[in-house]
Amino acid sequence: TELTVFFGDWCSDSQREVPRLLALIGALPPQQVKLTLINLPRDKAARSGLVGNITLERIPTIIISQHGKELGRIVERPTTTLASDWLALLP
Repeated sequence: TELTVFFGDWCSDSQREVPRLLALIGALPPQQVKLTLINLPRDKAARSGLVGNITLERIPTIIISQHGKELGRIVERPTTTLASDWLALLP
């Protein structure tokens, strides 16, 4: 599984969710997850739009992929928990 996380170190939602995500990943077997963290500056994240070729609405945005194909996203906060929302997106 590949996770790409767009966050802002200035953003309260990112400050809450990114450490939770890192703790969750830390509990998994080694090399189970490929993680890419992208810290966005306040001005870039403040406007909706493209970051590279990825459209973002809010941060944090956690994009879950397998074999380069996006399976889904967790945007701003999970619906239930990070673990259950992530598992629900896996095939």
